[in-house]
Amino acid sequence: MNKRTQTEKIKKTSLTYLPHLGLRIIKTSIAVFLCLLIHYLMGYKGMMLQSCITAIICIQPYFRDTKKFALNRGIGTLIGAVWGLLFLLLINKFEYIKTHELLVYLLIAIGVLIVIYTTVAMKLSDAAGLCAITFLCIVIGFDSTTDSPLIITLSRLFDTIIGIVVALVVNIARLPMIKEDNKVFFLRLEDLVVDRLSEISSGTLILLNRLFNDGAKISLVSPWAPAHIISQVENLQIKTPSIVMDGAALYDICNRKYINIDNIEFEDANYLCHTLKDMNLGYCVYAVRNNTTLIYRQGNLNEAEQTELEKLESSDLRNYIDGFYTKDDKICCIRTIDTKEKIEELYMDLTWSLPPNTYRLEMRNQPFLKDYTGLYIYSVDSSIDKMKSYIIEKYYKDIEAERVDLIPISEDYDPAKDSVHLIHRLRRLYERFGFKKKEKKGKETKDK
Repeated sequence: MNKRTQTEKIKKTSLTYLPHLGLRIIKTSIAVFLCLLIHYLMGYKGMMLQSCITAIICIQPYFRDTKKFALNRGIGTLIGAVWGLLFLLLINKFEYIKTHELLVYLLIAIGVLIVIYTTVAMKLSDAAGLCAITFLCIVIGFDSTTDSPLIITLSRLFDTIIGIVVALVVNIARLPMIKEDNKVFFLRLEDLVVDRLSEISSGTLILLNRLFNDGAKISLVSPWAPAHIISQVENLQIKTPSIVMDGAALYDICNRKYINIDNIEFEDANYLCHTLKDMNLGYCVYAVRNNTTLIYRQGNLNEAEQTELEKLESSDLRNYIDGFYTKDDKICCIRTIDTKEKIEELYMDLTWSLPPNTYRLEMRNQPFLKDYTGLYIYSVDSSIDKMKSYIIEKYYKDIEAERVDLIPISEDYDPAKDSVHLIHRLRRLYERFGFKKKEKKGKETKDK
């Protein structure tokens, strides 16, 4: 199988991004226009504002959410309409109420309270806002001399239904797109989040989930153990395995299991741990047993190690153990943390003293431990490139897979602010507007 590799090169430029004009914004604008158009074709009968508000509220990032919200808000709107009708019948029955404007306002406020409480009691809290809006649209501005309570209620209900239907139609409709199904994207997790204690922005997660749902082949590449990916992207439908521990292992997020591990041999791990212990260093051994990540704490842990432990041990995804690993464990990584100067000195000492072609050493800053650096030691056989090749050979051998390493194009890239733009770039690489040509039988199609 011929494989091509495409790498996005870093441009030596500094970019300032404007907020992206997202698909949800465009769809919302279209939905509002369609609501206004319907009312125009109806001769401006009804309340345009009610339809537009409903459409804006019902447009959701995912179509499945639109159906759910539309149903809930349809029911909520009906509840608001019923209470609105009862309110109008009440003030029509008692002439005294209509002559005291402040009393009417007080009853409207009480009505809003009742409407919202009703939706919450019926476990339709998502519909509470629209339910209250429907109630207010019915009761405010009602003229008992010219309007019928039933007619005005049905009209406002119909206006809401227009907004719901328009939102459903707009979210269902999709432009014809050509998808690059032969591309396998590798996306670094550190380009989506500042560190493992921070959270990926909701906007970035929504865009990623759309891509996964649309069939994009995306593998997340993480320097950290799977616990961090799981806590960040638990609800994403990730089908392609993720590369974790800086290339030491492949992990299936959906099924919560390890697929491939380039582990340090037991004897080599023993040799390294004895070396670190003789240097009076504390360290952690990251191991896997029965698809469970175990973190063994050994030696004299310094203040930095203890600080990290306090931040991370409360997570049920991390299993810290005071003790020693066994032959049943697959050792993925051994790590020690100290000041930058000491780690750089240790790196040089181990580079010269450890057996050649046995270990791979990496230094990494610790974002939440100022002035501290971690030294991570892996098997010499492990690497991110090797795992990328494994994914393409194992999972996409039937297609002419094109590997795309997606990286930022700006030197001052900030994951907290710019990750959304990175995912939009991924989207543009994955699909483009157009119609897919049908392949003729007996002829092979060639990539342009």
